[in-house]
Amino acid sequence: MYEDRIKWIEHKGKRILSLDYSGLPIEELTPFQDELYKVIIKEELNSIIYLTNVSTFKFSMKTLNQFNQLANITKKYEKGVAIYGATGLIKVMYDRFAKLYGKPIKACNSREEALEWIEKTLF
Repeated sequence: MYEDRIKWIEHKGKRILSLDYSGLPIEELTPFQDELYKVIIKEELNSIIYLTNVSTFKFSMKTLNQFNQLANITKKYEKGVAIYGATGLIKVMYDRFAKLYGKPIKACNSREEALEWIEKTLF
């Protein structure tokens, strides 16, 4: 259902899980994350590198709580997360969250910057 938004890409010979939340209607967040969960649990622990586009996604306290709930369940599968498209307060929140999360997370200004950070930090 969300094959265009949840997909594996290859970058410099490494697999990266590309997530596209851009413009995702809020009412689709739960089914999107349910589908994402099915993809994640098939992988080895501490193995998934995420490249996440959150541009034009409508954040709210409810959606942030949903992101946190999924992250708490799937954290053990993550190697690291690069997000791009976050601006203003959301970017500041991600940067602060990254310090507490215990896994490498970086809020980047562009997809290119996110891939560059992934190469330097997670490969």
